[in-house]
Amino acid sequence: MKCSVVGCNKNAHSKGLCQSHYMRNHRYGDSIAGGTYHENRKCHPLYKTWCEMRHRCYCVTAHAYHRYGGRGIAVCGRWLDDFWAFVADMGERVGGMSLDRIDNDGDYTPDNCRWANAVTQGQNRSQFKRTPELVARVLSFPRKAKNGRGYGYTQQEISDCVGDISAYTIGEIFRTFEKIKGKA
Repeated sequence: MKCSVVGCNKNAHSKGLCQSHYMRNHRYGDSIAGGTYHENRKCHPLYKTWCEMRHRCYCVTAHAYHRYGGRGIAVCGRWLDDFWAFVADMGERVGGMSLDRIDNDGDYTPDNCRWANAVTQGQNRSQFKRTPELVARVLSFPRKAKNGRGYGYTQQEISDCVGDISAYTIGEIFRTFEKIKGKA
C-alpha cells in the first residue's frame, strides 16, 4: 500500500501515510504542513534575518548594538522566540528587499516592519537631516586652525554639541559654506 498523500510514492507506514508524512501529522497535525522549512527552520531564507534582528537588539557585543538594543529598540514578544510567527507576520521576502522598521525609534513589531529596498531604507535613516537650523549650529563653531583649511573639529566634537550627525553631512555643510563664502 502506498502513502495517501498525493504525489508521494513511498510505502505506507501507519494510518495510510509513509513515515515522513506520518511524523509531520504527529508533530503538526497535518501530514503536509510546511514542507522542508517546518522540519528545519535554519533552511528557511528568513532565518538569518530573524537571527540578526535579535542579535542587534540583545547582544551587547554586536557591532551595531549601540544603534539598536543600546537605544532601547526591542523585538516584540511574539517574534522574540517564535521564528514561525515572524514568517507568518512578515511573509516571504521579495528579491532585493531587506527588513526595515518604518519608525526608526520603534521596536521590531508587525505594525512597524516591512520589506524595503536600499533606496527606501536610505531615506528612512535616523541621522539628522540637513536643515537650515542644523547648518547654522554647525557653522557657529569658531575656527580652530588645525590643518589650515578646515574648521579643525572632529566629527565627534561636533556631534557632542549638535547631536548624532554623520561625517558626510558635516563635510557637506562645510563644503557648501566654503563655496558660498568664495562667491561672496
